[in-house]
Amino acid sequence: MKQIEAAVKHEGGLGFAVESLTIDGPRADEILVRIAGVGICHTDLVMSSGLVPYPMPAVFGHEGAGVVEAVGREITRVAPGDHVLISFRSCGTCGTCREGLAPYCDTWSDLNMTGRRVDGSSSLSNGKAAVSSNFFGQSSWASHAITYERNVVKVEKDLPLELLGPLGCGVQTGAGAVMQSMAVRAGQSVVIFGGGPVGLSAVMGAAIVNAADIILVEPKAARRALAQEMGATATLDPGADDVVGAIAAILPNGADYALECTGIRPVVKQAHAVLGKRGTLGLVGLAAPKTHLPSEVNSLINRGQRIMGIMEGDADPQIFLPQLIKHYRAGRLPFDKMVQTYPMTEVNHAIADQHAGKCIKAVLIPDGKTGAKPLTYKMLIGGELVPGTEHLDIINPATEEVIAPAPDCTKAELDRAVQAARNAFPGWAATPIEERKALVKKLSGIMQSNAAELLALMTAEQGKPMKGAQQDIFGGAMWLAGSTKLDLPEHIAADDADRYSVTKHVPLGVVAGIVPWNFPIFLAMLKIAPALIAGNTM
Repeated sequence: MKQIEAAVKHEGGLGFAVESLTIDGPRADEILVRIAGVGICHTDLVMSSGLVPYPMPAVFGHEGAGVVEAVGREITRVAPGDHVLISFRSCGTCGTCREGLAPYCDTWSDLNMTGRRVDGSSSLSNGKAAVSSNFFGQSSWASHAITYERNVVKVEKDLPLELLGPLGCGVQTGAGAVMQSMAVRAGQSVVIFGGGPVGLSAVMGAAIVNAADIILVEPKAARRALAQEMGATATLDPGADDVVGAIAAILPNGADYALECTGIRPVVKQAHAVLGKRGTLGLVGLAAPKTHLPSEVNSLINRGQRIMGIMEGDADPQIFLPQLIKHYRAGRLPFDKMVQTYPMTEVNHAIADQHAGKCIKAVLIPDGKTGAKPLTYKMLIGGELVPGTEHLDIINPATEEVIAPAPDCTKAELDRAVQAARNAFPGWAATPIEERKALVKKLSGIMQSNAAELLALMTAEQGKPMKGAQQDIFGGAMWLAGSTKLDLPEHIAADDADRYSVTKHVPLGVVAGIVPWNFPIFLAMLKIAPALIAGNTM
């Protein structure tokens, strides 16, 4: 056994806490790796959010790279001192594994998603109880991880080991989707929706295979600029461009391939719309539960189009990762341009930065220190982000345990907020109601187009369950849009008072209130939307 440091997620906890844990020595089929660097992937955040049941407390992380410290007696491919890249685990013996399609291993869930070894044990403990391990066969948001022979790929020691981890999932998924799953050929066209780590890796993969047209659709200007450095022939801003029309102007016969990396249903619909005859749509972006394809069956048949789900770029890590490293050495896969490193103690800030677009791919560097820095809160007052100065603890009244900290504000900050609303009131109240409705409807569209980022912030920073956050965001956006169709009454009946609050045709003035961090957006919008349309400010 060995003492290690790891970023731990607790049930109902806000963010991750870096704590001291005990890790087992490697069993006969296991490898102990000292982690040099590990990427933050969207899947880590989805699983830690509660969308899928997972035993807590837990250590996540599945884009690790490091140095082998010890091996079990059955291990033959690596030895202590070797530098290794760690990917997902597969059995190697089922039919799909024998076909080289390890991501679809018959026992994939058992080997990667239970938080336990196959025998039900965990390799991690906090001294009181087991801590879930074996996430993707590694749980590498830690100074050390137990992994397995099919997970690890030996790499040369002159490579920047601390940066290699993202090759094991995000880069492999994006590049593999283009190079292997869809098998884009030289001279063909591909449109990529979403310029995060997976989407930009797809751009690089398309450049490697010499695709003729490589189009990226991405709202952040910095990512569009980087995509052009990586080989994109055109980039589009979905907030400013008619995406389908712009792509039709570039590709009059439609795209040969489209890769959807966001999981947002309207974007999936756009991705399908840009395909030409016999075109293929690849899906790699995780979507909200029960999201259905926005496609018409007869159109698919008549146009000979295909839609395919893609896991891990259909890659066998033992074969594909060495190929990616060769491309990296040759300068064809400059994935390190996406990477920004953070000490593991700053895991929460790294997550927040990644979701805010301040970095593209955050990589944690274990530094042996405990005590992750707490999350900071900001309030939007008069168009300016103001740091929160105090915090309140939200207490579970049944157990008296702290559920999460919540931001408080001083009287001065509240006064500033009220003054900002007062300053805005004359101009807003004088705006014709139809214009107010149009702006509120635009706000609904902004919420929907930024749903992925809002979702990540609500789950990663606030600890809200994924399903509830999804319903909250889209429910709030729908209420905003729906409120623009309301014929607001001049006089409100008693039974409608709660629905409309202080809303009337005639603006009343400034509406002020303090809303807790976990107050549902849907309920807030139910009050806010009619009040805004009526000409109030808040």
